[in-house]
Amino acid sequence: MAGNNIGNNGAITIRNAIRENKESALVKLKLSDRGIAAEIERDINERVKTRFADALNSDRKAPLNRLRLMFVGQGRAGKSATVRSLLGKPFTPEWDSTVGADVSEGMISENRKWMKPDQRGDFASRFAVRLMFTRADDDNEKRLVQKSKPNGSVNVESQGDMKSTTTANMITLNDSKKKVEDDEDKSKFLQDTLEEDKRVQPRTEPNFKPTEKVNHDTDIMREYDEKLILDAKHDADSLTLSLWDFGGQQVFYSMHHLFLTKSGLYVLVFDMRELLDPHTRNGAKTYLLFWLRSIKLHAPSVSIVLVGTFLADIMEEKGNLQVIDKILRELTKGSFAQIRVPGEVEVDELIYFPIDNRERFRIDQLRRAVEQCARDDQSVLQEVSIRSMAFLDSILSEKQKQKAYLTFSDEVKQLGTNVGVPSIREQEEALAFFHERGFLIHMTSTEILKNIVVINPQWLIDALS
Repeated sequence: MAGNNIGNNGAITIRNAIRENKESALVKLKLSDRGIAAEIERDINERVKTRFADALNSDRKAPLNRLRLMFVGQGRAGKSATVRSLLGKPFTPEWDSTVGADVSEGMISENRKWMKPDQRGDFASRFAVRLMFTRADDDNEKRLVQKSKPNGSVNVESQGDMKSTTTANMITLNDSKKKVEDDEDKSKFLQDTLEEDKRVQPRTEPNFKPTEKVNHDTDIMREYDEKLILDAKHDADSLTLSLWDFGGQQVFYSMHHLFLTKSGLYVLVFDMRELLDPHTRNGAKTYLLFWLRSIKLHAPSVSIVLVGTFLADIMEEKGNLQVIDKILRELTKGSFAQIRVPGEVEVDELIYFPIDNRERFRIDQLRRAVEQCARDDQSVLQEVSIRSMAFLDSILSEKQKQKAYLTFSDEVKQLGTNVGVPSIREQEEALAFFHERGFLIHMTSTEILKNIVVINPQWLIDALS
């Protein structure tokens, strides 16, 4: 606002516009030395932090926009090289074969660029700022803030279990409808609205229930950061991927079933040269069938993307791609409906994606296919509450103490209670969600395993390998 002498009247207009605007958020506003009363400027900037605090202490939900992406296939087929290609990393010919599995993360930005995720800030804070941009429907918004009662008290109800898959909502405080017509009225208007704002405070309950507002700051200090808003705007349209690169050596197959999840996207990688060579074709088909059947057993409804590697080595002879396609269609005929080839990136009417990691052939097409499949996956749209994200923060913060796992009975239950998730059922549901998304490992097949929450998945994989 530099150079614009808007005065108190203009500042009041800005303040009221911030109240009404449901589609944007103020990051920071500096009005000093522009003829603005200090209390107005302070009021405007404090409203931003108030909205952040309200979102942080709400019970609202939104999609996490995160999916687990699993790369499987025969050893030396090029799984790790494919992961590196998707992430834009250079090809390394001397790359050692993956032992057990390798876990990493990637992000697809709103402009379809693959990159390393920005880990700045805790999950709950970033999630809260995202909710500041989420528009609630009219009925829910009316429940947020009710007009002052005759005795002057203000009743602010809990937001409950809001759906928030659409965009842009800000917590709206009561607005005076007084008309400002002269300087005396302006001064009185300013004083009245400032006094009213002091009275508008969220209701807190000492003995909360799972659906009530809770204070997430019990053990985790959260500080409003201007950069959080900019990051949140990117997060809302970005997609985070938990990448699991499974070793292809047969010795590891017995442990892989421990880490295969019911949701996510599977990328089955194979060496096209092996399918073309009569001496290795049967073995290659055996490996493909093994993985197709394993995925169908553990995750019958997930999508599978077939990826053939070493394109540069086979493309000289015309018709090789069609030969491989025929083999794959015969192999998967009638039994594996999960195989996906997104229409807009379909390659030569093939049911697989031929690529070359060394030469970077057709990597962009594979990126678009993986992104489309991932965004089409219904599990990406599954909503999670901000209280659950605070629960996740409290669990993962234990990594700073060099812990690889926590006990559910002694540690995780208390962490959940500290951040407002006291229900055992709610904690278990949250852990199952975090397990499926690749944040941690929580197996529930036996009571002993159920009591162990592995917060460093790579540690467990390395130990078993």
